[in-house]
Amino acid sequence: MPELHRYNNVFFGGILTSVFSLLQYLSSPLFGALSDAYGRKPLLLVSIAGSLVSYTAWLFADNFTIFVVSRVIGGLSKASVSVSVAVVADICPMKRRGHGMALVGIAFSLAFMIGPMIGMHCVLIYNWMG
Repeated sequence: MPELHRYNNVFFGGILTSVFSLLQYLSSPLFGALSDAYGRKPLLLVSIAGSLVSYTAWLFADNFTIFVVSRVIGGLSKASVSVSVAVVADICPMKRRGHGMALVGIAFSLAFMIGPMIGMHCVLIYNWMG
């Protein structure tokens, strides 16, 4: 019989990922509509600030509840991608719109690659210092 505890971790990890993605799916159109009404820049800043709060809560999570709350905040504030795409659609002429969208994709891809490396180095330095 396999160890049940390991499967519980995988199950809860899958549920958290699903909740995060569902909240991102629900918040993106809401942020899009709000950015139409209040402007792209304020909503982009709110979304980025929400991500910062989420990652900070995740950093200091010492129990599962705080971790779940951080992922819920993160899912609700991950609309920065859709707002960024809306900004590109607003400022790029039709001929250059594909190029602008590609640049947004490249920027987010680089952030997904470089961000974890920076985080890993911070953890290594923190562990090395004491």
